[in-house]
Amino acid sequence: MPTYQCFDDLQLFFKENNIHPNIRFENMNENSIFSMVKHNLGISIIPEMIIPKGLESIKVIPLELEQTRTIGLAIRTPISPAVKKFTEIAENWCRFDKNIV
Repeated sequence: MPTYQCFDDLQLFFKENNIHPNIRFENMNENSIFSMVKHNLGISIIPEMIIPKGLESIKVIPLELEQTRTIGLAIRTPISPAVKKFTEIAENWCRFDKNIV
């Protein structure tokens, strides 16, 4: 299981749904997680947004119980041109990806 950002969300998800997984390994590096899954050393629950495109060797299976997270963008004003451009790109990306609300 990942031990970074989404760990607390997953623990709450497990608790709310009375799920008691047998977690054998925890790892901060998603590439290590992908490698372990690729080599049939287990499964993992990770945010879909961090799965790289083109990982044909790994099967992605959505959870039966929907789980979402809210991601916010906080900006201090006045904003620099770089922050303005990043904000535009992030907003367009969220609008383009229908899975992101």
